[in-house]
Amino acid sequence: MQESKAKNIMINRIFKLVLESGLTAKEFARRAGIAGNSITDWKTGRSKPSISALRKIAKAYKVQLEWLTGDCKYKTKQEEFENFTNRTQHNKNERR
Repeated sequence: MQESKAKNIMINRIFKLVLESGLTAKEFARRAGIAGNSITDWKTGRSKPSISALRKIAKAYKVQLEWLTGDCKYKTKQEEFENFTNRTQHNKNERR
């Protein structure tokens, strides 16, 4: 069950990036340096993304690998840093 949930998160996040990019799944994959049919195959369950493919997507589209795999809720390091900074500032203000 956990593996299935993690896989769904990963596939959903990849498709979110595809939509945000404005590209077709095939164009998106090619720009990341992976086979054009990969994303469709992952969505249909014909295959699973390799760690190598996930790394290429993360690098090409400037997102954290951990976000793609569902291990982190922040898409980018910048987003993670900004959230941390905001929480820290909020905590300082509460102590005053």
